[in-house]
Amino acid sequence: MSDLIKWTPTTSPVIIEQEARELAERLETTEDCEKAISLVRALLKHPHFKKDKEAQKAMKRAAKWLERRAGELLKKGIRKPGETNKTIMYNNDTLSPTLSQLKIKRIESSKWQQIASIPEPQFKETISRTPTTAALLRVAKELKTHSWEHNPIVEAGDIREMQSLPCGPVDVILTDPPYGEEYLELYRLLAIVAASSLKEGGSLLCMTGQSYLPQIFELLKHPDLKYRWTFAYLTPGGQSPQIWPAKINTFWKPILWYVKGEYENEWNGDVIKSDLNDKAYHKWGQSTSGMKKLLERISNPEAIIADPFCGGGTTGYAAAESGRRFYGYDNDIEMVNIARKRLNA
Repeated sequence: MSDLIKWTPTTSPVIIEQEARELAERLETTEDCEKAISLVRALLKHPHFKKDKEAQKAMKRAAKWLERRAGELLKKGIRKPGETNKTIMYNNDTLSPTLSQLKIKRIESSKWQQIASIPEPQFKETISRTPTTAALLRVAKELKTHSWEHNPIVEAGDIREMQSLPCGPVDVILTDPPYGEEYLELYRLLAIVAASSLKEGGSLLCMTGQSYLPQIFELLKHPDLKYRWTFAYLTPGGQSPQIWPAKINTFWKPILWYVKGEYENEWNGDVIKSDLNDKAYHKWGQSTSGMKKLLERISNPEAIIADPFCGGGTTGYAAAESGRRFYGYDNDIEMVNIARKRLNA
């Protein structure tokens, strides 16, 4: 196997991934895949790959292609101890091996087979952004489990060109606009669109960072919108962003809540705890669990939810999972296509 993998610290990241894909297609046994994966993992420990981030990502993508191939072969049939009726060819034997013979742990086998279940387009998109097992398993789970009453709709759209949402009146706008100073004007436009698009009693829920909160509060002021509250959206400790100008490690995000007219619903707690943020679809992605919890607190089943900065479609996924209708818009056509594939796979 070592003669097939000859990558060195000077090998181009593009060549590494290309050759890994070609190698994966040639491998005919799970044992060979496992050996190839072990070699890639060993190479990842080389000091060069720890320093060169692009090469490191290429090596991780290479490992995922090999894991996917291993999963495909495992899905064909692994013999359990005592079974003799399998006839999957393995080297020169007519019996496929057991996991113990392959020295593959059951949990690894399960993960590789789940990765192999992902269609190649979604697989490629995921590893191009986040070449991790966790990201791939989330995609595999989504593709396997979702069965929704209402199919989410995602369209290309730029809030800078809108006076109201093209979909018509909605119950909730839940969105996460960009946080940088150069994007502040988007919050003023968001207030205009929300005021014209929300139904009477509807809610605008706007996630944001803390750096420009005073300006954002001013920009979201609109005669038809009434500030109601600020939710604390807790993020896992390992994801604490460092806000260098303020010398702050932050473990939460504010979600600003505005209402058009009078809001009528139950009491609410003001803390939302999210699971691990999902960067598999967008570099700024949030967790589906946190968005779902928020929607279930603020809106009723069958509510119409919209997100004019929908990115990779997390709000849409949360809305569909909780039985709500969804309309999403984004000015990046690549993200529109990714969100459509994710939500309508």
